[in-house]
Amino acid sequence: MADIDIVVMGASGVGKSTFIQQALGLRHTPSTLSVRKMSIEGVVHNVKLLECRLEQFQIASNKQFWWPSQVTEAEFHQVDGVLMLHDFRDPDNIAAVSKALDALVSASVPSVLVSCKSDSTPAPCSVDDYPEEVFSGVPSVQIAANAPDSQKRCIGTILGRVMVQRSGSSLTLATNHFPMA
Repeated sequence: MADIDIVVMGASGVGKSTFIQQALGLRHTPSTLSVRKMSIEGVVHNVKLLECRLEQFQIASNKQFWWPSQVTEAEFHQVDGVLMLHDFRDPDNIAAVSKALDALVSASVPSVLVSCKSDSTPAPCSVDDYPEEVFSGVPSVQIAANAPDSQKRCIGTILGRVMVQRSGSSLTLATNHFPMA
């Protein structure tokens, strides 16, 4: 059975645990690493979701990056994709999200920008308020706590991008074997 290792990254308090809980249909708040068996294209995979705080993701000026220790210690063989969670009610975090996505895209890591808390008070801005290059052309999905299927759609979106990369099709983002230190 193949593993698909997905990092769920975002600032503190953005809703990473809630996202994972709703995306995987868990009854309790998840631990840092959650695993669910899923059938993708007729093959059962262990889909692992690992929480990672954006503040711990280190990026050098040349877009090289290092995974935080919780990623390297999570028995991930490689990081197959990243769900970048962002609360657009907090526009101060846009630069950090943009920089992280730029580094991930440069390293050919399939990524999806997830706009959280879209059902709460109106955000001062949304992903549509920024030029496409701010988020490196990464696809974005809005989620809401009152629409639990929105989290499942995000999982479907990132899994689709991972499978495209693995298949070597014309949309391939390159092989993805990263040093984990």
